[in-house]
Amino acid sequence: KALLEDILSIYERDNTFSWDMQPDGRYVRRKPAAGEEPLTAQRHFASFTR
Repeated sequence: KALLEDILSIYERDNTFSWDMQPDGRYVRRKPAAGEEPLTAQRHFASFTR
């Protein structure tokens, strides 16, 4: 369960390839906030395979 929570946490923090649905149904791509480190979940997990 802890591993699953860790994995989901990374996906929730993805600020590069994630999209948020707006109240009107449109999707807006996430962007890192000012001073926030970009995080791509897929790239993060792929780094463990090298």
